[in-house]
Amino acid sequence: MIASGAFALARGTMSENSSTYDGERRRLATLTDYDVLAGKTEQGLDDITRIAAQVAGTPIAFISLVDDQRTWFKAPIGLDLADIPRAWSISSHAIEQDGVFEIPDLNNDDRFARNPLVTGEAGFRSYAGAPLVASDGEKLGTLAVVDYEPRQLNADQRQALLALSRQVMALLTARKQLADRRQVDQRHGFILDSAVDYAIVSMRLDGTVTSWNEGAVRIMGWTEQEMCGLPCHRFFTPEDCDDGIPEKEMGAALAQGRGKDERWHLRKGGERFWANGEMMPLTDEADRPIGFIKILRDRTEQRLEYERLKAIEERFKIALEAAGFVGSWDWDSRTDTLRADSKFCAFYSVDPELGESGVPLATFVAGIHPDDRERVAEAIRQCIAETGEFAEEYRVLRHDGAVRWVMAQGRCAYDGSGKATHFPGVAIDTTDRKLAELALADSETRMRLALEAGELGTWESTLELGNLQWDARTRELLGHTPDEPLDFQHSFIRQVHPDDRERVNAVVREAVTTDGMLDVGFRTIDAAGRQRHVHAIGAVVVGMAKRFLGTVRDVTELRAAEDHRALLNNELQHRIKNTLSIVQAIVSQSLRNASTPAEARDTIGNRLQVLSEAHDLLTRTSWSAAPIDTIVDGAIRLQGGRSRRIRVSGPQVRFSARAALALAMALHELGTNATKYGALSVPEGHVDLRWTVIQEAEPVFELVWKEHGGPVVTEPTRVGFGTRLMQSLGRDLGGKAVIDYEPSGVRWTVRSSLAAIVES
Repeated sequence: MIASGAFALARGTMSENSSTYDGERRRLATLTDYDVLAGKTEQGLDDITRIAAQVAGTPIAFISLVDDQRTWFKAPIGLDLADIPRAWSISSHAIEQDGVFEIPDLNNDDRFARNPLVTGEAGFRSYAGAPLVASDGEKLGTLAVVDYEPRQLNADQRQALLALSRQVMALLTARKQLADRRQVDQRHGFILDSAVDYAIVSMRLDGTVTSWNEGAVRIMGWTEQEMCGLPCHRFFTPEDCDDGIPEKEMGAALAQGRGKDERWHLRKGGERFWANGEMMPLTDEADRPIGFIKILRDRTEQRLEYERLKAIEERFKIALEAAGFVGSWDWDSRTDTLRADSKFCAFYSVDPELGESGVPLATFVAGIHPDDRERVAEAIRQCIAETGEFAEEYRVLRHDGAVRWVMAQGRCAYDGSGKATHFPGVAIDTTDRKLAELALADSETRMRLALEAGELGTWESTLELGNLQWDARTRELLGHTPDEPLDFQHSFIRQVHPDDRERVNAVVREAVTTDGMLDVGFRTIDAAGRQRHVHAIGAVVVGMAKRFLGTVRDVTELRAAEDHRALLNNELQHRIKNTLSIVQAIVSQSLRNASTPAEARDTIGNRLQVLSEAHDLLTRTSWSAAPIDTIVDGAIRLQGGRSRRIRVSGPQVRFSARAALALAMALHELGTNATKYGALSVPEGHVDLRWTVIQEAEPVFELVWKEHGGPVVTEPTRVGFGTRLMQSLGRDLGGKAVIDYEPSGVRWTVRSSLAAIVES
């Protein structure tokens, strides 16, 4: 025998972690159902493992039961071990296969060569296990045989092991079925004993009582010992016994499957009680009747209440007749004669005398509004043929053309053969209520359309911010599915942008605590990380209870439009300031350098015209970028016929707004100076205006203005506006502009990063 102490010591050092799968949880539940994990000894299982060891010729045999954490041993032969961690279990591998799982030499199998059962004092060397398969196909464990030496089972031994494993399952199944049966019987007993509101009595075919539950004791007073063996007639009234009621009930139960019972019965003390119930036959396995089961329930209070209600109904009928706004009728369907009181006749504009003497039903049906007439007629037909109940609201059309709403209720009475005899009822004028309902429906429709048009969502809650109710639009705006549960902290505040949460939470709570108004805008972030701007308004309203309700609207596009408008306003202000600065400089410098008012006027006008044309060009391109050839053409066009002597060449480059204004003003100044003093002042002079993009470490833009054939140039002694403008252009473009006063003609060169020119 193998001692278990070493295994107990090893458990403390060996990890027992294992994955838990659905199948393992099902197996654990099945093991629990079979109640096989208890440590009790069972002779039948011991016999099977002993036979298995003898058949296989092994010193060890056991039944292993595998759950998600451990493997348990039942009826072990040659093994003193109750359970091991699942990580050690060889059977956990066996249950994953069909048929006998056999390892002739565990030392030669990588899965088990280092297993403590193999390397330790247990000394397992060979293993063969047949699975224990439950009726639902679940494998609970194995019937296994183990040897200390390598061993290979032959075919007969494997078949025997499989047969014995089936016998294990047969024993376990039989035991489970017996336990289940005992449990069902016990549960039935509990049910019978706990059904204290029902008297449940079993009887033989002759009516002799055989069982009597606690409910029968409570309701009728006799104990089970007092009633068993006596006839059931004892709790029937003498007059019912004389009429043979017990025999009739038993006969009905045999003939029809049940005999209904609703009558007065007797208690032990002679008191009477009203009971309703049924008697049904008890049958054996061949479906032959062997007795009866009778179920009774004490309904005395309900019976007395029914009689009280019946009396109240009579008094209520008298009250209805006295009420001035309620009309009543009674239609004899056999003679088609409808009699009605004056109030009912007034609804239909029928002569009260005719109504009192009786007229055909069609006389009153004719007074129903044409649009409702067929519906009401069909409801009357269904009441008579099927339901026996009538309740309809419809319109009546009076002789004066007035339309009134009427709510009519009635009940059809039948004779013993099931044929309708009478159809009485009452009617009330509901015009005021109906008009109010229609007005409310119209108002709700208008409100719904207004909300849809405004793309508004609605919300409502208690003052404690509980019981949140959001419509579909609000759920969409705040990032919730239609059926997702709602609460303030998680459903609302969590969806608010983190930077807005504290503010929104404070504003909402202030509104509900002060019965004030809510008017707050904030951002939300949905599960996908998308951000929205929303605006919520609300108020505390008083009705049956104070409620906090309001609307929410998506203002993301509006907010974006406002931001864009602000950006445009800032940009416009900035450009106006820049333009005014340029105009101020133009006027100031032109006046300072002009010798006469006429010269100042012409200079200022020409410069402002260049500035205007540059603005027009940028406006046409939305102040984004302007082609350099268009800038050049506009700037030199003011030179008139001389512009043909300005030779232009260079690749297409799109200038930013700032660079375009500066270049246009500089070219205008160069052209003006060339016309007054330089190459364009003489017929044989001309100008070369060329630009290029040079590929260096980064692209560089270079533009050169070179005058040829004009008067000899000398460097001026005074620097004017145009010269300063041309020098400052380089700084505006993030580069450098140089003016060379070469004797052969002025040369103006600009070098700048291409990126500085084309960027805004």
